[in-house]
Amino acid sequence: MTQPSLELDGVDRATGREPLNGKPSSSWFRSVYFGSLVTVVVFGAIVFTLIRTDEFNSSGNISPTTPGNGAAATGKGLVKLNLVDNSSFDSNLATWLKPPGLTIAHSTARAHEGQGSLVAKRTRTSSPDGNAGSTYLIFPAAGKYRVEAWVYLPGDYDGSRPAVYLEGYAGSRLLAQQLGDPSLRGQWQRVWSEYRLVSKGLAGSLVLRVSGGLPSVGKVLYWDDVAAPIVARNFVVNPGFENGLSFWADPPSFTVQQSNDRAASGAASMVSVRDRKTPPDANTGHTFLALSKAGTYRVEASVYLPEDYNGGQPVVYLESYEGSQILAQRMGDPSRKGKWQRVWTDYSIAAGDLEGALVLRVIGLPSLGKVIYWDDVFVTAPRFKSVVGSATARRESARLAALLTDYEVRLGVFLALGRDAYRPDRVRVTPSEDKGVLSFDLGVSGRTPEEARRMVEALVSGVEYRSIQSGAERGTAARETAQKELAATEISVHRRSHLEQQVANLTSFLSAPAPGFLGTPAAASTSRPARPADRFVDALPGPFPPRPAPLRAGLAALLTVLGLLATAGILAGARPRWYVRLDTASSGG
Repeated sequence: MTQPSLELDGVDRATGREPLNGKPSSSWFRSVYFGSLVTVVVFGAIVFTLIRTDEFNSSGNISPTTPGNGAAATGKGLVKLNLVDNSSFDSNLATWLKPPGLTIAHSTARAHEGQGSLVAKRTRTSSPDGNAGSTYLIFPAAGKYRVEAWVYLPGDYDGSRPAVYLEGYAGSRLLAQQLGDPSLRGQWQRVWSEYRLVSKGLAGSLVLRVSGGLPSVGKVLYWDDVAAPIVARNFVVNPGFENGLSFWADPPSFTVQQSNDRAASGAASMVSVRDRKTPPDANTGHTFLALSKAGTYRVEASVYLPEDYNGGQPVVYLESYEGSQILAQRMGDPSRKGKWQRVWTDYSIAAGDLEGALVLRVIGLPSLGKVIYWDDVFVTAPRFKSVVGSATARRESARLAALLTDYEVRLGVFLALGRDAYRPDRVRVTPSEDKGVLSFDLGVSGRTPEEARRMVEALVSGVEYRSIQSGAERGTAARETAQKELAATEISVHRRSHLEQQVANLTSFLSAPAPGFLGTPAAASTSRPARPADRFVDALPGPFPPRPAPLRAGLAALLTVLGLLATAGILAGARPRWYVRLDTASSGG
């Protein structure tokens, strides 16, 4: 009788696996199953990390050009100023008064910094006091201030301690003081005093003094780098002309343009060229200016006169502020050529009129073709209280939200990215404040770092442009409509007078800076890849690959994991293939 025989197939025979009660070996089954499971988990984690749907973030900053706030976007909304004029004595003792007791002179023998200093020498046997020089000084508002100076005592100095004081400020109070050390000779040392000033006493004198016994007749001491530092708000938009001549008007007498030939700071200045034989006045450039409240303001600018300049004194003014009063002024020196000099005027501005013009002017016109350079124009006042949460912040926030949905802004972002990826409702707008300057941080997200960077740059520039353009477009359209009606022949005298006044008012309005927004290019920053897998991909040649859409990424990850699990299940659940072999040999007859 022929007997059936159970055998493994060739593959199982070759591997040496033996059947166990008609089932595969349990150790072999576990090996395949757990090996497949580990492979799925590890590979799935890698795939998930690489196709995660997180996006890269980037942010920019934009500031409304409200009074006293617009200059923040140019990097000079807050400026550090030294109220002391001619503080380093590099070339002369201009603005410094001779003391009654000591004799002062300009010296190049010693200098703390720069090229000169003030030397004070005792020349009289009887001196009324130790005043070693003084200068008029006005502070912008009540508050705490510090005045300081560097002093050098020669080896034979035998007087008392040097010091710096404020005198003549009604109601002032000395808070702290650092006097000089008379035993510290042959080197520069700093002396300072801190005061609290009240609103009724903001004008007086800064005095360099020997506090106590005077040195012997013929003895000297040197002073340099006198300072009354403050941090102030700058009300001038585009004060350094780094953004071309934005917000500056072309004067009737001169032609103005941006210059990269020289600058007091930064990379640019404004150059004014006399190009008319009979100009109406000596205005070399102006900008319209709105102040926030009544008070004391200083308007100042840096001016450069070339070697061939033959005009009069340069000076800076505020004009058309009804009730304003000049408190003090320093005009430029027309003989000081080939170097930058500072001109300034102090004003008391009345509450009744806070709008007018800042005018850069010369007292005496130069010849045709002669030029003059201007830079770093400041109109300063002390820092104000917090503005985040104020009515102004809420109003400007609503105006910004409307601009973020503007069609032109959206089109600009689309053109920058090459795809419609911008969603206004996904822009993160956060009001911020840096020492009293209102601005808004704009946060966006992109599939790659480069896309996020391009999006925020396009968004900031688009909002900046449209905020100014939209107002100008409406004003220009209204003026053109009025001009067309004026061209009509049949129009009443009263109507013609009304339209002429409307055109004049619109022309004046359009020449003033629009209440828009200014962006800060340096504020736009792009996040770098943070996860290890992203850093690995970022290090590879070529641009960073874009992030897929969340739905596609999820489906891809799900299908990948399900496919691997299915493969693992097939491998782990495989059975040895049995077959029946009939023996041909017979056991009997």
